[in-house]
Amino acid sequence: MTKDECKKIIIVLEEAYKDRFRMTEDSFKTWYNLLKDISFDDIQAAAYKLITESEFAPTIAALRKRVAEIVNPIDDDPYKAWEEARKAIRDYGMYRPEKALASLSPRTREAVEILGFSNLCHSENQVSDRARFIDYYKQQIEKEKQNALMPPSVKAQIEHNKRNQPQIESGQVNYENRQKIQGLIAKGFGGM
Repeated sequence: MTKDECKKIIIVLEEAYKDRFRMTEDSFKTWYNLLKDISFDDIQAAAYKLITESEFAPTIAALRKRVAEIVNPIDDDPYKAWEEARKAIRDYGMYRPEKALASLSPRTREAVEILGFSNLCHSENQVSDRARFIDYYKQQIEKEKQNALMPPSVKAQIEHNKRNQPQIESGQVNYENRQKIQGLIAKGFGGM
């Protein structure tokens, strides 16, 4: 989305929410930097949807969340996924785990791998297995949703921080990193 397109979205929000939503130049920079990775059509659809659903002006997070729901809906039925896993166990049994895992959707496969395909095949406590599977599957969905909401620049900064973990000592960001972070905030994440 371009700056001009972002301004159009802001104007729509200001019109819809009258005195409850006003944008300063500084806050516009923040909004633009955290929404610029989203296409104009997607953000416009999200804005209109939120305007029709809520009497309160949306936040950046609310817009990103709505865009993620529109663009990338997540099938989040853990019970259906559990049935998919059970079917693979029935169809392939414990002696063909590669074929069983290959037959699963990626999220279901990850949950089965974490719990252990062999463990699920040998288990005599299906109730406990299903509960653990569903808990893990829900955690995966939540992580995916959170990841979908995050701007690429923020993801890049988090990955950078992970790679440079030794620079962080005793839970404190060293002086050099603190200066970099403050510089990025001042620039509105523009350098990322």
